[in-house]
Amino acid sequence: MPALARASAFARAGLAAGLAACALVPGAAVADGPYVTGEADLHLRFTSWRQRPDSDILYDPSRYTFALEGYLVPSVDETYPSALVSAALEGRALDGDLRWRFGAGSGEARRKAFPSLQDVCLQNGGTGLGPPSGPGCLAPGLHRIVSLETTVPADPILTLGGRPAATEAQDTWLIREAWASLAFGRAGFARLTAGRRRITVADGLVHDDTSAGIEAAFDLGAIGPPFEVAAGLLVPSRDWPTAGATGSPMLVARAAWLPSLFESVGVFAAAMQDRSGGVAEMLRGQNEERAAVRLARAQADPSGADEVVAAGLLASTLAAHYESDASLLWLGTSGALSPLPGQRLTWTAAALEGTIDSVDVPRGTLLRDVAVHGGAARVRWDVELPRGFSAGGAFLWLTGGTLPEATVSNGELVAATGTYRGFLGVAPLVPHANLFFGGGLSETFSTLRTTAPGVNGRGVLSPAASLSWYPSEAFGLDTRLAWLRADVTGPYGGKVYGTELDLSASFTPVPWLSVGLEWDVLWPGDFYGGQSTVTKKVIAVDVLTP
Repeated sequence: MPALARASAFARAGLAAGLAACALVPGAAVADGPYVTGEADLHLRFTSWRQRPDSDILYDPSRYTFALEGYLVPSVDETYPSALVSAALEGRALDGDLRWRFGAGSGEARRKAFPSLQDVCLQNGGTGLGPPSGPGCLAPGLHRIVSLETTVPADPILTLGGRPAATEAQDTWLIREAWASLAFGRAGFARLTAGRRRITVADGLVHDDTSAGIEAAFDLGAIGPPFEVAAGLLVPSRDWPTAGATGSPMLVARAAWLPSLFESVGVFAAAMQDRSGGVAEMLRGQNEERAAVRLARAQADPSGADEVVAAGLLASTLAAHYESDASLLWLGTSGALSPLPGQRLTWTAAALEGTIDSVDVPRGTLLRDVAVHGGAARVRWDVELPRGFSAGGAFLWLTGGTLPEATVSNGELVAATGTYRGFLGVAPLVPHANLFFGGGLSETFSTLRTTAPGVNGRGVLSPAASLSWYPSEAFGLDTRLAWLRADVTGPYGGKVYGTELDLSASFTPVPWLSVGLEWDVLWPGDFYGGQSTVTKKVIAVDVLTP
């Protein structure tokens, strides 16, 4: 474990440096001169899942086939502690025109047992799968060996941000922020920002994660009309670029009218040419599900005529390395207004247009010249009520779709063409429902990735209502009720994901300490292959520099 030890030492060194900086420069900002401040935070979580829907497709070595009984069925129990440690330095100079920030963080640190890997032979008899040394693989004929995740867990290891600690440390250096920003022009109306930081596109529907990029923003209100415009380029990945890596940069532009300090009405555009396999990974889940459903039907057929072919197809799909070439364009509007005292309306709407030129696997091409048309809309109305209460209503819609399916002719893969209507996001963060979207007290720990909307790209349509009570700055209660359904029918014949209730409480006895409790429950609908109630409980303790 020397690599893991090095990763752990790196994290400890980063935290120690941050804490030392905090001790050396603890003072408040100097109003008219350069200054440097530091901070260090510790976030502790204890999470308990009950009957979480299982989306893993694992090979069962004892039966020489896949264990599909629990696929998309509420069935997984999981309990674990986790932590996130971060430290940062921030400074200003040149009368505030130059700003910079450098921060390191562990990501969510926990011990996790990944499925063990096993070489499996695709053969012509039995279940279609077997050990490489078995008689079915030694018999005459064409065989292929693939490596599959199995139902046998490997030994638990330390993970950071959802990946083995050594991998996360190597790919991100555990540096979460490293940027500088310079204001120039009359009244400093223009600002150029470059480096690694959290970048949000389309209010999180397209992207909300740490990425490297550069942006030029112009606050025209500082010199005249109340408008703001900005344009930038980002590489939507938490990993640092490496030699030989093929990036997929995203161009982003936005413009907004600012009728008041806390109001805006704007438009945005974003475009990306993907050649790094990101779009293919968005769609992997649909291909895997399609192959799993085919195998499940073959296993249920008493004749078992199709099982060998279906098992080989699923094994090949799971083991395949995907590559893609695609062009995506997002256009939309977003804003926030206060139409009446104590009320606030926020919205985001986006349209996605693009083309998937190709999705390739070692066997050939799965998709070619597939048109992409998707849409997304999110609107929320919040109302302040007497005695510290507030209420809100929200609506979310992410279009979903199904992919055209490739076929096999004379042993050759024939690429599919057609249209896909799902709204694709690059590392989206959608704080609409804690359990279904992974938000709530664990939102800070989110491991974001390129993803299709809903479960395996089937989209989401969801109204929600919320009620909050904050009698003081130190204590608060939040409740939310959301109904969720898919745009497209699921593998079990239904569209309703279910009804989710989120309850959370927060207590901040002193400025540097916050304690939170969360309980989320999902009553599954007919989309899933089981009706067991899904629950998630979280205990949170945050220790922050004042």
